[in-house]
Amino acid sequence: MLIVEQHPATAEMEQLVLTAAGYDALHVSTATQALTTVGSWKPDLVLMDLILPDLSGPEFCLRLRATSSVPILIVSTETDPDLVGLAIDAGASGYLPKPFRTVELLDRIHTGLGF
Repeated sequence: MLIVEQHPATAEMEQLVLTAAGYDALHVSTATQALTTVGSWKPDLVLMDLILPDLSGPEFCLRLRATSSVPILIVSTETDPDLVGLAIDAGASGYLPKPFRTVELLDRIHTGLGF
Protein backbone atom coordinates (compact mmCIF):
# COMPACT_ATOMS: atom_id res chain seq x y z
CA MET A 1 0.00 0.00 0.00
CA LEU A 2 1.13 3.51 -0.76
CA ILE A 3 -0.04 6.24 1.61
CA VAL A 4 -0.06 9.72 0.07
CA GLU A 5 -0.55 12.03 3.04
CA GLN A 6 1.09 15.35 3.90
CA HIS A 7 0.39 15.13 7.65
CA PRO A 8 3.04 12.90 9.30
CA ALA A 9 0.90 11.92 12.31
CA THR A 10 -1.99 10.79 10.12
CA ALA A 11 0.35 8.90 7.81
CA GLU A 12 2.02 7.19 10.75
CA MET A 13 -1.35 6.08 12.15
CA GLU A 14 -2.46 4.72 8.77
CA GLN A 15 0.86 2.96 8.32
CA LEU A 16 0.59 1.34 11.77
CA VAL A 17 -2.94 0.11 11.02
CA LEU A 18 -1.90 -1.34 7.67
CA THR A 19 1.25 -2.97 9.05
CA ALA A 20 -0.71 -4.52 11.94
CA ALA A 21 -3.17 -5.93 9.37
CA GLY A 22 -0.29 -7.58 7.50
CA TYR A 23 0.18 -5.12 4.65
CA ASP A 24 3.44 -3.59 3.46
CA ALA A 25 2.93 0.16 3.63
CA LEU A 26 5.04 3.04 2.41
CA HIS A 27 4.38 6.74 3.03
CA VAL A 28 5.09 9.70 0.78
CA SER A 29 3.92 13.26 1.43
CA THR A 30 3.46 14.66 -2.09
CA ALA A 31 1.74 13.64 -5.30
CA THR A 32 5.02 13.97 -7.19
CA GLN A 33 6.72 11.51 -4.83
CA ALA A 34 3.76 9.17 -5.18
CA LEU A 35 3.87 9.18 -8.98
CA THR A 36 7.58 8.36 -8.90
CA THR A 37 7.09 5.66 -6.28
CA VAL A 38 4.21 3.95 -8.12
CA GLY A 39 6.45 3.73 -11.18
CA SER A 40 9.06 1.71 -9.32
CA TRP A 41 7.33 0.04 -6.36
CA LYS A 42 3.97 -1.09 -7.86
CA PRO A 43 1.70 -0.93 -4.78
CA ASP A 44 -1.52 -2.97 -4.61
CA LEU A 45 -3.53 0.10 -3.56
CA VAL A 46 -3.00 3.84 -3.06
CA LEU A 47 -4.53 5.65 -0.06
CA MET A 48 -4.56 9.34 -0.80
CA ASP A 49 -5.68 12.55 0.81
CA LEU A 50 -7.44 14.98 -1.52
CA ILE A 51 -5.44 17.85 -0.06
CA LEU A 52 -1.85 17.52 -1.23
CA PRO A 53 0.83 20.21 -1.25
CA ASP A 54 1.76 20.00 -4.93
CA LEU A 55 -1.25 18.75 -6.96
CA SER A 56 -4.99 18.68 -6.44
CA GLY A 57 -6.45 15.28 -5.64
CA PRO A 58 -8.26 15.02 -9.00
CA GLU A 59 -5.11 16.02 -10.90
CA PHE A 60 -3.10 13.38 -9.03
CA CYS A 61 -5.72 10.75 -9.93
CA LEU A 62 -5.59 11.75 -13.62
CA ARG A 63 -1.80 11.56 -13.72
CA LEU A 64 -1.72 8.24 -11.89
CA ARG A 65 -4.39 6.78 -14.19
CA ALA A 66 -2.24 7.72 -17.20
CA THR A 67 0.37 5.17 -16.09
CA SER A 68 -1.30 2.75 -13.66
CA SER A 69 -4.56 0.95 -12.92
CA VAL A 70 -3.80 0.60 -9.18
CA PRO A 71 -6.94 1.10 -7.05
CA ILE A 72 -7.06 4.54 -5.40
CA LEU A 73 -8.91 5.07 -2.13
CA ILE A 74 -9.45 8.67 -1.06
CA VAL A 75 -9.07 9.09 2.71
CA SER A 76 -9.67 12.76 3.46
CA THR A 77 -11.22 15.39 5.69
CA GLU A 78 -12.34 17.12 2.50
CA THR A 79 -16.11 16.66 2.22
CA ASP A 80 -16.91 18.88 -0.78
CA PRO A 81 -18.97 16.52 -2.95
CA ASP A 82 -17.85 18.29 -6.13
CA LEU A 83 -14.15 17.77 -5.33
CA VAL A 84 -14.71 14.16 -4.28
CA GLY A 85 -16.75 13.61 -7.45
CA LEU A 86 -13.98 15.08 -9.62
CA ALA A 87 -11.46 12.69 -8.04
CA ILE A 88 -13.80 9.71 -8.58
CA ASP A 89 -14.33 10.79 -12.20
CA ALA A 90 -10.53 11.09 -12.56
CA GLY A 91 -10.01 7.49 -11.47
CA ALA A 92 -10.34 7.11 -7.70
CA SER A 93 -12.13 3.92 -6.68
CA GLY A 94 -13.75 5.16 -3.47
CA TYR A 95 -13.88 7.68 -0.65
CA LEU A 96 -13.61 7.31 3.12
CA PRO A 97 -14.04 10.47 5.22
CA LYS A 98 -11.70 11.23 8.12
CA PRO A 99 -11.94 10.53 10.94
CA PHE A 100 -12.58 6.86 10.30
CA ARG A 101 -12.64 3.70 12.35
CA THR A 102 -9.88 1.18 11.71
CA VAL A 103 -12.40 -1.48 10.70
CA GLU A 104 -13.88 0.89 8.10
CA LEU A 105 -10.47 1.51 6.56
CA LEU A 106 -9.65 -2.19 6.40
CA ASP A 107 -13.07 -3.01 4.93
CA ARG A 108 -12.59 -0.41 2.19
CA ILE A 109 -9.12 -1.77 1.46
CA HIS A 110 -10.44 -5.32 1.16
CA THR A 111 -13.15 -4.07 -1.19
CA GLY A 112 -10.62 -2.10 -3.23
CA LEU A 113 -8.40 -5.15 -3.57
CA GLY A 114 -11.32 -7.33 -4.61
CA PHE A 115 -11.53 -9.59 -1.55
